[in-house]
Amino acid sequence: MNEKIQKLYGWMKEQGIKSKITVKESYGLGLFANAKKGETVLSVPKNLIINRTNSLKFFEQSPLKFENFPFLLAPNSPEIQRFAILLYLTHLIYNPTPYSALLPREIKSPLGWDTQSVEFQLLASTGLDLAIKGKKAVLQEEYNVLEFRMGEEIYTLVEYLYLSRSMSLVENEEDKKKQEDWIGIIPVLDFCNHSFTPNANWEIKKDTVDLILLEDVDGEVFINYGPKPNNELLFIHGFILEDNECKLSSYAPLVEYPDDEVTIWEKGSIMTERGWGTRLQIGHYDPSHQDNLLPDVPVEIQVLLSGILDMRSLQILSLCALRKEDGLHKRGDKIYFKDKEENFKGRPVPYEKTKLIRFINGFFIHFLEELDQELEDSIEQTPNVKAVLYLRSQLVELLNFNVLILHEMFIKEDNSDEEGTSINPEEKVDAGDKDKLDLERLVEALDLKATETD
Repeated sequence: MNEKIQKLYGWMKEQGIKSKITVKESYGLGLFANAKKGETVLSVPKNLIINRTNSLKFFEQSPLKFENFPFLLAPNSPEIQRFAILLYLTHLIYNPTPYSALLPREIKSPLGWDTQSVEFQLLASTGLDLAIKGKKAVLQEEYNVLEFRMGEEIYTLVEYLYLSRSMSLVENEEDKKKQEDWIGIIPVLDFCNHSFTPNANWEIKKDTVDLILLEDVDGEVFINYGPKPNNELLFIHGFILEDNECKLSSYAPLVEYPDDEVTIWEKGSIMTERGWGTRLQIGHYDPSHQDNLLPDVPVEIQVLLSGILDMRSLQILSLCALRKEDGLHKRGDKIYFKDKEENFKGRPVPYEKTKLIRFINGFFIHFLEELDQELEDSIEQTPNVKAVLYLRSQLVELLNFNVLILHEMFIKEDNSDEEGTSINPEEKVDAGDKDKLDLERLVEALDLKATETD
C-alpha cells in the first residue's frame, strides 16, 4: 500500500494537483493534514474530474471511438452523465493510473452482497432489499445492451464507485443551465472521509476544486457528505453511523393495498405525471422547516403530520389512501377525482381525514410487524449483519414513535368504546365528529418530539 501511495504522490505532482495532505489508511483511505484554518490543503484541476466532458475528450482519442457508445452524444441528461462516468471508470479500472489503482475493487455496500446471504435476508422490510434488487435489475438490463462487454462484476463495481464517490458540481437548477457537468468524481478528494462535524469544506473555483480547512487540523481531514440517513449510507457506501443525526427512512408506498390492478396503475400514473417519485421519506422532521403548503392535501393534515412525513411523501400517501368511493376515476388517458357533487377535479383530497390518518398508521404498522419478527440467536455477528441489525432497530424505534403519536392523538379516541380494537387502514370511518382533528394537541406533541430528538 505504501508503494502505491508513493506513486500517487508522483502522479499528483505530474497532473498539477497542489497538495498539503498525506494519504493514509483510514476506513479504506483517508486524507491527513497539519495546517491552519482557511488553508487550501488540496487543489485539483478540473480537467482531472471524472465527468461527462472529460469522458468525451478521452473517447475522442480512444480506438474504441464513439460508434461503440453513440448514446454519449445524446442531449445532456443525468442518465447520459452517469453512463459517461461509468465508462470512463471502466477504462481506469482496466488501465489503472496511480490514482485509480487505489480505488476499491471490493463492493462494500449491499449491492455486492449475495441475495441469498443472511445479511441480505435481514434487509427485508427496511426498504433496502427492494431498492437493491431494483438496482441490480437495472444494471443487468444496461449490461445486456452494451456492445462493449467488460464483465458484469466490473460494471457493478463501477456503479458502486459512481454511487459512493460522485459529488454534485451544481447547487441549483440555474447552475445546470450554465454548465455541462452536474456530477463527477474528484480524484484524491474522493478519499476524504465523512463526519457530521467536518473540519474542511470543498469549493468549486474557476479552474480547480479546492479542499479548504474550517479549523486548525493536525490529523484526519473530514468533509460532510450531507444529511444522509443510515439506510442511504448503507445503500451507497456500505456503512452506518450510530450517532447519525439524520433519522429518516425511505419506503415504497403501499399502492397495491387494498386496490385492484387498474387502480394501482392509475395511482402509479399520477405519481409519474406529477414527478413525485416512488419513495417515501419517514422520520423526525422539524415542522418549522417544511416546504410550502400542498394543494393536494388538507392543511390540517399537513400541519398534523409535518413532523413525521415530508410534504412529498404526504402527497404520495394521500393518493395511496384514496379508493374508488373517494372519487378516484379514470377517463380516457386522464386521471380525475370526483367531488361529492360528481364534478370532476384534478386534486386528490380525501374527504374523511381520519381515514387518511388510519391508513398511514396502518402503513407504519405493516412495516413494524415485518421488522419485529424474532431473529435466530445463532446468526453470526459479522460486520454486515451488525450494521443491518442496528439499522432495523433504528427503524423499529422510528416507526414505533410515529405510531404512538398517531394513536395517542387521534385513533385511541376513535376506538375508545371498543377496547382492543385493531387498527385497519382499510376500515371505513364515518364523517362528522370523527373528522375533527385536535390540531392543537398534535402541534404540542410535535414540539415535544423535536425536543426529545435534539
